[in-house]
Amino acid sequence: MAVITVLLLSAVIATVSCRPDGPPTAACMSLTPGHSGSSGTNPPFEVTISPATYGPGDTIMVTFAGTGGAMFRGIIVQARSKSAGSTTPVGTFSGTSTGTKTIMCTTDDSTWGHSDRTDKTTATATWTAPMSNEGDLAFYASVVQEYSSGGSSVFYTGLMSEDLVYDGPTDAPMTTDNSGSVRASLLITMVTLFTIAIIGRFL
Repeated sequence: MAVITVLLLSAVIATVSCRPDGPPTAACMSLTPGHSGSSGTNPPFEVTISPATYGPGDTIMVTFAGTGGAMFRGIIVQARSKSAGSTTPVGTFSGTSTGTKTIMCTTDDSTWGHSDRTDKTTATATWTAPMSNEGDLAFYASVVQEYSSGGSSVFYTGLMSEDLVYDGPTDAPMTTDNSGSVRASLLITMVTLFTIAIIGRFL
């Protein structure tokens, strides 16, 4: 199985507010800060993956670490589709290191975050790809580097790894949104039944 190492240097918090027990579910979609403080523009952090490909069920080792000794307190990390506007986490996390845990966002274990406020220089977790073709993905993250209830927190948002490209079998099912087609089919069926009922009254 392909093994992808994601190096994520302390860098961003989502509505996490660096809560002592981890990010709240309110942070699942936005991955943006939910507390006062300043957002850094040049984080001393990076998100890297190696290799940059995956297939159905592949296991990826994810490493979140600071560069130059940088430390972090709160994190939230998700794998998401590269499609514009996508906010749904893909795959599952497991085997999280001390100070971090998996979180339920949409589905169980779909998100990785902190479990305490202690300073950390590195953290690891295993990410497992779904059995379907999800197209190109990337790991998105937010991190709190420094936290203060007085409003002097320092956080970073918008961290993103390089593209994680699907290279599995071409016949794997691909996730699509068929809700529009389903609604159209139902409407056509209802109209057809209504028409038959009306015609039947005049026969």
